[in-house]
Amino acid sequence: MVSVNEANLIKHYTLSPDDLEKALAKRGARNQLGFALQLCLLRYPGFGLRIDEPVPRICWTISPTN
Repeated sequence: MVSVNEANLIKHYTLSPDDLEKALAKRGARNQLGFALQLCLLRYPGFGLRIDEPVPRICWTISPTN
């Protein structure tokens, strides 16, 4: 998993304006959040969540207003 420091969190889990636009185009807050989370996980560690896999704790520390 990504080293837990501010620089790495910003590098791997900040949404670009294009990313944010794509996420907000999804219907409903759950789908928007889920899309954004999967997109960030594809950046690092390089794959999305698998069925029944819990969301990594570090992802819950990131501001949803990012």
